[in-house]
Amino acid sequence: VVSYIVLLTISNHTFYPMLFPGTSFPVWVCISALSLLVVCVWSFYRVMVSNRRSRILRERMRNKRKERDEKTHSSLSEPSVDPPVMIDAVQLIEELTAGTRTYSSVMLSCIRRSHDIGKLKLNAVTEELYDEGYECAKSLDALRRSRTKWAVVADKPLLGVPISIKDCFAQRGTDCTLGIAARCFMHHEEDGLLVKLLRDAGAIPFVRSNVPQLLMMPESDNCVWGASNNPYDVFRTTGGSSGGEGALIASGCSAMGLGSDIGGSIRIPAHYCGIVGFKPTPALLTKNGAASNRFRNRNGQIAVVPTAGPMARSVRDCAAMMSVLCSAEARKEDMTVPPVLWRSDVVENGRPMWSVSPTETIAEPQCLKIAVMTTDHWFEPVPACKRAVDVAVEALRSMGHTVVSFEPPCDGWKVVSTYIKLMSADGNWYSFIRALEGEELSDSYRKLQIFTEIPNFLRLMIISALNMMGESRKAMLLEITKSGGLDVREYWEAVADMKEIQEAYGKAFKANEYDAMILPALGITAPPHGMAAELLSALSYTFLGNLLHWPGGVVPVTTVEDSEDTYDMNSLPVNQRDSISKLTATATKGSVGLPVGVQVMTPMWEDENCLFVMAEIERAVEFNTLPPDCD
Repeated sequence: VVSYIVLLTISNHTFYPMLFPGTSFPVWVCISALSLLVVCVWSFYRVMVSNRRSRILRERMRNKRKERDEKTHSSLSEPSVDPPVMIDAVQLIEELTAGTRTYSSVMLSCIRRSHDIGKLKLNAVTEELYDEGYECAKSLDALRRSRTKWAVVADKPLLGVPISIKDCFAQRGTDCTLGIAARCFMHHEEDGLLVKLLRDAGAIPFVRSNVPQLLMMPESDNCVWGASNNPYDVFRTTGGSSGGEGALIASGCSAMGLGSDIGGSIRIPAHYCGIVGFKPTPALLTKNGAASNRFRNRNGQIAVVPTAGPMARSVRDCAAMMSVLCSAEARKEDMTVPPVLWRSDVVENGRPMWSVSPTETIAEPQCLKIAVMTTDHWFEPVPACKRAVDVAVEALRSMGHTVVSFEPPCDGWKVVSTYIKLMSADGNWYSFIRALEGEELSDSYRKLQIFTEIPNFLRLMIISALNMMGESRKAMLLEITKSGGLDVREYWEAVADMKEIQEAYGKAFKANEYDAMILPALGITAPPHGMAAELLSALSYTFLGNLLHWPGGVVPVTTVEDSEDTYDMNSLPVNQRDSISKLTATATKGSVGLPVGVQVMTPMWEDENCLFVMAEIERAVEFNTLPPDCD
């Protein structure tokens, strides 16, 4: 406005008398004043419209929470006698099939647990479909009494299993809110293909789980539903974006669940909550029914590919869900799904990929050659995460596998740089802000937005200052983000960087004939609430799998021990002794007892081999620590 007045004043004295010599000066003063008034009125109008939109969205959030909280569930008044379902889904299916448990009693146990613990204590629940789930379970008990009718459904692989669904998958009668007000009260009339496949396999979706605002933060917190709490420590995060799933499964509310992953969204909550999570090869599963975190579900970001995936209490549960999601039915419904058959024999026995044909049936357990990466040289893991890798190495060697040290061909500096460039190429959080449709960015995102809003002409000076202060990592993050976004050439260069990373890892695996790789799940254990945005650097180990497009999973192996809730900055490389490491040290304090996982990756399309290696670790380690309420 000030600039506008100055320009008009100069024009009044100089240009307008020259252009319009017969016009008096006071007239132009009036025009200037009128122009200023128009600008002020327009600005005031825009502010009023924005405020009105914010009020509408806040009211929509309140109404959505009110709808959930005031919904009555007759099933909650039914007596529940079964203990929490803390066994895995495969064992649960065996007990249900044998008749030692009834479908309705199992469902009632999960319903009661989901309401009392999942919702009221952990705040991991977004929508409750308890009565629908209970009626479905009761109908199975009724069918069991009729031999003829029972024969029709008895062979369904997930029959009667209570499952939870992440709040980004289409499910009849529910919203995909993605944690934002604009997506509330947009009920789906039918299931998306992913949920349909699970329901057709006999699973019973009965609850939906919390997510971060627009899914892109490793902490499940948003203005619609609030923050979800870790079942091992309610003052810490569950992770994200599938954090609600992690909390519900770990605490015995749900037997298994459907999550999604684009930067670690399945693997991070699995690591934080002590469960198993698996991210498949991105092209393996259908995208049908998965909501996009862009305006009107129009997402043009295809370099880093999101994928759905299973989350459960055991590797064999994840394998069971994958066999359903990879069924021939998925190919019939979605022609983009590759005609790849799921290999249960490889899941059970493994396959040395360099010596055994992909089509050969594997009849007995195989010994694999596995690479171990202890650090990516961008973020040194905390002591417990380092020890978790050592535990996994010893476990695999005890099972007869060859495990050798592996130096990454591309360090974490390039991985993080490339991932952030690709995911923020539009600049200034443009796509996110547009998708919010007037809602403000959450506090976590706002901290990151500061980097993108810094004018480009100031960046070189600030980067130099950060480097002088020893903040090399923050300097790099500022350097790779750009106000206004990347131009086409810069974006293509970032895509080329991703392909270089893929080629480098592919060549390293081929040259050494590695079948799989184990590495830290993350650089940290579950941090306290509110720290996730400032500790994104610790996610470099999950970013890698998303850039490579490799399948990857996390399996719990240990818990933080008494001497491990520290982070010694003096032992770190010089370029990591910065404010991020100081915050890591703060987040690590008080972490004793938290679960710690290890990550397994295999090359593209070797999903079954990845699950085999995970299962081998699981069998050797026998992790059986439960959250406090489940002991």
